[in-house]
Amino acid sequence: MTGGDSTDSTGSTGILLAGGSSTRFQDGDKALAEIDGEPMLRRVAEKLAPVVGRTVVSCRGEQRADFEKVLDGIGDVRFAVDPIPYAGPVAAIKTSLRYVEDDEVFVLACDVPLIRTEALQRLRAVLKEGDGADAVFPSVDGETQPLVGVYCTESLREALELLDDIYGEALFAVLDHLRTETVEARTLPGGHDGLRNVNTPEDIREVREALR
Repeated sequence: MTGGDSTDSTGSTGILLAGGSSTRFQDGDKALAEIDGEPMLRRVAEKLAPVVGRTVVSCRGEQRADFEKVLDGIGDVRFAVDPIPYAGPVAAIKTSLRYVEDDEVFVLACDVPLIRTEALQRLRAVLKEGDGADAVFPSVDGETQPLVGVYCTESLREALELLDDIYGEALFAVLDHLRTETVEARTLPGGHDGLRNVNTPEDIREVREALR
């Protein structure tokens, strides 16, 4: 796929996690739920595209055709199909890293439709300007948000290799092997709202209301 703005994308790839089960979303695949006239997956991908040269979408095999249509025209998009569906974000990230050649990788859940490109740019600036951190992500009321973060690719690969079992493992197990830095969400463009995630139809309604 071609197109999109990659003016600030040098040295970075994005991993967009979209293969979850949507168990609390009764209206089908939440990644395809429309917000402000476009599927949530595309909305998030558009916010990610300006800061990466390539987006790797982690998905299940049966999602790929629909996702390809939804993401048409958004830069260089590759698809990392989960060999074992519903194996969790750690397994999805490891599969997606096969398509990553850059030194930095953004990891972003597909269900944060209010995320702002400027917030991602700020996280990367902290990583570049920081004191040797392997990863930078926001914190909300003291809780880290590792599914909206930027990581040193090689450090992330090494941390994954240290895990005994990647299937079903929480991402926090990976963080135990990384030097991390957090940024208070309230200081980022979009603030706490930018990190609001969607799990239920009610969440969708709240996000739509926030955009009015």
